[in-house]
Amino acid sequence: PYDEAERVRVARAFAHRPVWLAASTHSGEEEAVIDAHVQARRALPMLALILAPRHPVRGDGLAEMLRDRGLIVAQRSKGEPIGADTDVYLADTLGEMGLWYRVASVSFIGGSLAEVGGHNPFEPALLGSAILHGPHVRNFQDAYARLTAAGAAVEVRGGEELGRVLGTTLAPDRAAEMAAAAWAACSEGAEVTDTVLAATGRAPRTAGLGLTEVGVALGDNGAVQVDADYRSSVAHIHAVGDVIDRVPLTPVALAEAMVV
Repeated sequence: PYDEAERVRVARAFAHRPVWLAASTHSGEEEAVIDAHVQARRALPMLALILAPRHPVRGDGLAEMLRDRGLIVAQRSKGEPIGADTDVYLADTLGEMGLWYRVASVSFIGGSLAEVGGHNPFEPALLGSAILHGPHVRNFQDAYARLTAAGAAVEVRGGEELGRVLGTTLAPDRAAEMAAAAWAACSEGAEVTDTVLAATGRAPRTAGLGLTEVGVALGDNGAVQVDADYRSSVAHIHAVGDVIDRVPLTPVALAEAMVV
């Protein structure tokens, strides 16, 4: 989910600086991300990073770590503004990933350098972001393989390689080429159904999701069901994300669940 006025405000705050995103990062990954950022900044001294940890509760600890590395940090949860000298915008809030994917031209998807199994790549793919990821993507192996084959995603194995690949991917022509390939790979052959939040599509039954209280459930036939009354809530958006992380929806079903 995102607010267009907020997207414009954030984009203006970054002015004409190149911006990349490290999304849904886990403990141990941020150090590699910062190594990559420092490396890439040697060639792009105005480069800014949006760091959106998977668990925003880690925000204060991450802010301390970043400042210990000598970086200038603005922490969103504390209302700190983005300045001309901000190195890292710490997006330690819930329900705003759609905003960050729209601001950044390149996104590293976390949970993939740490052995978490990766997170879904379709949301950034459908929102115009080139995709970088680590080797641990078993949860979405086919999706990443499809994006890689299309020239939309690149695998990296650590901070040094991430920094090197980041430097080339941030070139506007390269980022645009990868983003276009990502969109094509996700939308090819797909049928768009009723609404952006109609998370349709077949899926194996998964018990014990515990999501009915926020309007998401799996029906008896294995279809993902979304209660319209909950569509605007942050809790619902994250519940949909949890379903996506556990159930192999089709690309269009996933896009419809997440792109709001």
